[in-house]
Amino acid sequence: MLFVAIGCGACLFAIGYSVLTVGHPNGDAYILFRYVENTAGGHGIVYNVGGERAEGATDFLWFLLLTLAVRLGADVAIAAACLNSVGVGLAGWLLGGLCRGEAGRPVWVSAALCCALPVVFRSVAADRGRQSNYVYCAAKGAVKVFLEGLRNRLHPAGVNVLTLKIGRVDTPMTASLRKGIIWARSDRVAADICKAIERKRDVAYVPWFWRGIMMAIRAIPERLFKRLRL
Repeated sequence: MLFVAIGCGACLFAIGYSVLTVGHPNGDAYILFRYVENTAGGHGIVYNVGGERAEGATDFLWFLLLTLAVRLGADVAIAAACLNSVGVGLAGWLLGGLCRGEAGRPVWVSAALCCALPVVFRSVAADRGRQSNYVYCAAKGAVKVFLEGLRNRLHPAGVNVLTLKIGRVDTPMTASLRKGIIWARSDRVAADICKAIERKRDVAYVPWFWRGIMMAIRAIPERLFKRLRL
């Protein structure tokens, strides 16, 4: 299992490095890298130099690790590829532990391996693929399905796996965008997340009204949906 995990990590690094030689990070990766580079450069946790300080990554530890790597002289994208490879290798080893649990390992042992991942931030984009960002939707959807299985697997051990589906949030990063009624303040989003954790929810839409919005979008027949521009 260890060799399989190492192999998976090495393959991911090779793929990531190959992509970086011909492309440029965009989307969530670009946003995170910008925060990292500004922080490593001594400007603080800001998206725009001189702007309001706000942490824009959903995983603060990941942000700190990348910032440390950049401070030590590493390229942020290469550092991310390396750390991702380590993460995939570790995840492969942990999942192997979960699978072996079916062959005699107590479920609480597998639960202990994953207890550091009880709350996962995702996007409402996971609910249905749309032409404007279907690759992004696919990535979020894959994690959603994985968490469903993980929740089912760890429930006997008393481990609650919470999937947070976040909508549009008004932050310094989105300051230049035109806002509408579906945008939520960051303090409200934080309060809703805390409530979901305290109540041990399985899935929570943040803010709550996104549940109704995405339910309506999922209810559109495929024959009609493929004609829409969403």
